[in-house]
Amino acid sequence: MHKLIRQSRTSGVLNLPGRGLKVFPFAIVNPFENLEEDENVQSVVMLERLNLADNEIDEIPEDVGGIGPVLTHFLLRGNSLVQAPRQLAELVGLKLLDMSRNQIREVDEALGTLNSLTELNLSHNSIAELPAGLFSGLSSLLTLNVAKNSLTELPAAIGSLRVCRVLVLSDNQITALPDSTGDLAMLQILSLSRNRIVSLPARFAALGALREFEADSNRIEAWPAGSLPTQHGVLEKLNLGGNPIPRLDEAGLLGLRPSLRELYLTRCKLSEVPEVLGTFSALQVLHLNDNELTDVPEALGYLPKLTSLLIRGNRIRRKRTDFPTTVKLLDYLRSRGPPHPDLPPDQRAGGDPAAEEESGVAAAVDELYKQVFAAKSYRKLVLRGDEEPLLKQLTELPVAMIKDNLSRLDDLALSHLALPLGVPPGLFPAPALKSLRMLEVSKCALGQDSPLPRDLFCGPVTQLPSLRILRIRGNRLTDLAFPAPTGDEHPPFAR
Repeated sequence: MHKLIRQSRTSGVLNLPGRGLKVFPFAIVNPFENLEEDENVQSVVMLERLNLADNEIDEIPEDVGGIGPVLTHFLLRGNSLVQAPRQLAELVGLKLLDMSRNQIREVDEALGTLNSLTELNLSHNSIAELPAGLFSGLSSLLTLNVAKNSLTELPAAIGSLRVCRVLVLSDNQITALPDSTGDLAMLQILSLSRNRIVSLPARFAALGALREFEADSNRIEAWPAGSLPTQHGVLEKLNLGGNPIPRLDEAGLLGLRPSLRELYLTRCKLSEVPEVLGTFSALQVLHLNDNELTDVPEALGYLPKLTSLLIRGNRIRRKRTDFPTTVKLLDYLRSRGPPHPDLPPDQRAGGDPAAEEESGVAAAVDELYKQVFAAKSYRKLVLRGDEEPLLKQLTELPVAMIKDNLSRLDDLALSHLALPLGVPPGLFPAPALKSLRMLEVSKCALGQDSPLPRDLFCGPVTQLPSLRILRIRGNRLTDLAFPAPTGDEHPPFAR
């Protein structure tokens, strides 16, 4: 640690996480007074970033301000602190202060003078009250996270956070929001999940920049008509699941129609879904699990962007296996009735079944490949049409996507795929597949009508340096020629 502290006096960065420290490292306070004989005072810089996370520090020294005014990032999460003391306010240059996952019960209002602070994380503590003075001078604060504490209320002064974008209040015991919440004109994300909120203040509707609002698992007993910010058309995500809301207000819903993309209403005791939801052309996710529904509107089947519709755990008299996917459920709803008359024809799904199916398959396959290649660290790729029905509808493989992601692949297996054009030439470039050991193209209907391109095996595959196993069984091939070996040459996969 001594070496790291010394290096920090020239780099301005000190990282000491998870070192079992029980006391604050005093050597970093007033660095000019702790220089060693061979250190040049002119080369010393003040600390800009300090990481003391995941230690056992239980107290901040009174003279912590001696670290200097240029400290911008201070990480103290995962320690044993019981308070956020006033002396932290002496670090006037702070932009990020993370004191999450401590045992903090008290926050000194002096921290409200940190007017450069943009992110304050006090989550996972035991804070029962936030002092009103805390919010007086936090004029630059963009993110405040006080989740998983013991808060029962918020001071009206919270409305002073005029530039705040993200406010996380989840997992507390808050029963109501102050009217001043409506003053948070730039707030974009608000999480109130798992509190004791009964209703929203009327001025909540003034949150014109709000894009995501989560208030699941509270005690809201009626749809918050008039309280949601519907006049601005920007709310994209709304989660009211786990509240005893027996019915939805159609008029209140209509204000959300232009922008709403995700609506979560699980465990709400809903007995019906308004027909007007069938006009929400931007809606992508609608979760209605575990309610008291006996049916859902047919018009939902025509929503063009809806990709996740969940209705399990209701009183609908259909087996869950009847709708294994959202696609099947939407198909069923369209078969039962017409779209909502207010949904414009050019925004309706199901207008051209053939084109829709082709588009849907392409989008689903594209998403499948994105998931497969997201990790960038796979060793084995298996694409089986008998296990993934969408793959059966492929007419050709997405060559570019595959070729760009195979440098670490050991095994590649393609089976039960209907590829009428065969496997494209050059799909397996030898330089990119230097580690490939097993290649399988089985039961893919390769034959006279869809021949395996000759240069696939007569060129690239025979040049794969690590290939040991090649399987092409269960196809319709009548001819497969390999170049005759010269001298002692043999295909590397001769096995």
